[in-house]
Amino acid sequence: PLVLALSSLAGGAAAFWWTTSTGATVESQASRLQRHDEEWRSRLAELDAFYKEQKASMKEDPPRNTALEHFVRLNRNLKLLPHGLADWKIKELESMEGWRWEEEQKGDTRRAKN
Repeated sequence: PLVLALSSLAGGAAAFWWTTSTGATVESQASRLQRHDEEWRSRLAELDAFYKEQKASMKEDPPRNTALEHFVRLNRNLKLLPHGLADWKIKELESMEGWRWEEEQKGDTRRAKN
């Protein structure tokens, strides 16, 4: 009887721990994804402001070795991967004046895609 009571108590404690810990994990994953999307939108707003500051019809990419340049390269590369970039992110990028999927080459005279 004592062994049965202790094993039931241990089983109940384990079940309680599993239920509460996995619920917190799911919640923390959701909040991480939300923070990631908010950060992405913030970078997108920075990039939009960067492009709007430029008067030329062909917008230049952000300077090398900056967080904004990393954002541009990352999104260009993610689009190349299967399931790499969410459809809503692609639409947001393509709606921005100055965005293009290909990297500008020196001496490139092509116009930016809208």
